[in-house]
Amino acid sequence: MLNMASATPIPQNKVAQVVAKLREVKELVPKLAVDGRITYPVLEELNLEVNNEELLELMVQSGYLTKSVEATVLTCPKCNKSNAISVVRCPKCSSFSVTKERLLEHKAGGHIHPETVFRQKGGLVCPTCGKPVSSEADFRVLATWFQCAECGAKEAQILTELKCLEDGTLFSSSTGGLTPIYRFKLTEKGTSTLEFDKDSLLNLIVSMLPKGANAAKAISIQGRSGASHTFDISIKSAKGEKLIDIALSKNMVDDMVVLASYAKVFDVGNQDYMLVAWPRLSPTAKNLSQFYKIQTVEVSSQADLKKQLGPVITV
Repeated sequence: MLNMASATPIPQNKVAQVVAKLREVKELVPKLAVDGRITYPVLEELNLEVNNEELLELMVQSGYLTKSVEATVLTCPKCNKSNAISVVRCPKCSSFSVTKERLLEHKAGGHIHPETVFRQKGGLVCPTCGKPVSSEADFRVLATWFQCAECGAKEAQILTELKCLEDGTLFSSSTGGLTPIYRFKLTEKGTSTLEFDKDSLLNLIVSMLPKGANAAKAISIQGRSGASHTFDISIKSAKGEKLIDIALSKNMVDDMVVLASYAKVFDVGNQDYMLVAWPRLSPTAKNLSQFYKIQTVEVSSQADLKKQLGPVITV
């Protein structure tokens, strides 16, 4: 459980990645692993390198997400884990050596015997008439009981418990703990975070950089005219320096943004520049970018961002 009193500030670059992914998949659904771990496969794909449970709780506390109970699982009272198997015991002597028996009636002749008497090497065979009982349509179950191999008790009900695979503790629904597992959805705040938050987008780009690349945000470069021009992000690697600007719009990025980009790129003399348009360029802006040979990409989701920028910023 997250201790909010000692929690570190919420990492905005991680939030941006989660928000972007949730805009694609709509909801984070938990998965209970075989060993009892609760995972979120979508988050594991992002490789956030943080505690996913703590990050999600921080995002709920900050208003980015809402959570609802997907299921409540029984946990070991000793280690608080849900890595357990069901075991049965004799209610009389507590032995684990228990078998189940059924009383079967062969419909063809009305012969009644325990299933163990019917069962032979090749399957079920009526011990009275010798005819095979090949399908469930040939017999009916009259009764079922459990028999203890230790004390011989025959009981209609059996004692069912859970055995923790971590420490061997036996527990039941009464003695075990209860742990809710949650699914998460974006709030209105979360939905708008990535769409109109340039800093989140910049952090997302930085998180995609491979080893060997260094990034600086809001970098100022003096042009040949003497004027200083600010670029949203500068990426330096062995290949040189790449300058990137991000233009955000509720609908389309207009042509004035492209003209401004051309002017400052021309003044600083940089040949490796990219304009990221969220969510897209207007037709006129697109034509201008092609005319002035300005590299542009249009993105409106994390998938777009990775697909368009990944190959470009890879060292």
